[in-house]
Amino acid sequence: VDKQNAEVTRPLEKNVDLDWIEYRSAEIGKATVLQWGNLSCCLKIMFLLSMMLELSAAHLFYWRGSVCFGAFEVTDNIDNLKATGEGGFLQPLALI
Repeated sequence: VDKQNAEVTRPLEKNVDLDWIEYRSAEIGKATVLQWGNLSCCLKIMFLLSMMLELSAAHLFYWRGSVCFGAFEVTDNIDNLKATGEGGFLQPLALI
């Protein structure tokens, strides 16, 4: 097996394109790695706060959707739809 190892592992001309694709993917992967430890403290705090805000908004929309959205039936006339204001589809809390 050791005698044939060099012959078996030698790159073939017909696989040059595949080798290039693998090499390019590996280089792009190395260049685009963003690690948590390399971020500054300000970016970490901003990321965590924005994540918490997004989760809070999603929970608010799911659990208390009636506070954020008004009533509009599928069969209602679209000309009568108001986006905001009194009787509008979007309530003030949804606009925040």
